[in-house]
Amino acid sequence: MTNKPQVAPQPLQIPDRETIRQELADTRAQFHALLSSLTDVGFRGPTATKWNAGELLMHLITTYERMPKEISRARVGKGMWNLPLPVLDGLSYVITRWQARGITIEAQRERYDRAYAAMLAMLDTVQDDEWQRGARFFSEGHYTVENLFHIHPRHFAQYASQTIGRPRM
Repeated sequence: MTNKPQVAPQPLQIPDRETIRQELADTRAQFHALLSSLTDVGFRGPTATKWNAGELLMHLITTYERMPKEISRARVGKGMWNLPLPVLDGLSYVITRWQARGITIEAQRERYDRAYAAMLAMLDTVQDDEWQRGARFFSEGHYTVENLFHIHPRHFAQYASQTIGRPRM
């Protein structure tokens, strides 16, 4: 009989909910400020992406709206959006353009706020032992529940500060 060394269990890594809540609130404030800064012309104006400003903001909103479902799936080890990247990018482009048709700044503000409220509600349901659960997402790799809560603020920062009001190159 061989005695194997006992491995001490690793303590749970529990993120600070208030830090996440503040990160989401700060991103909401920045999103609202950006929307408020756009005129109707600017809303339909170019960006450094393939979308106009309204379409780009619609992309940010729709990805935010899907986060609670993605988090729910990560909690049980099931990923999403694992199509080949060219297919995923193509679908995202077409769907975003379609969803942005005729949408107003005010309608985007309302959709964003509903997505924000859903994320806060989701945050309150995560149990301490669920933060490090996860799965493969976005054809990119493994994301934990904690990672998924940080995606939208990073996604917003990536696009909003560098692309809105800047012409395509």
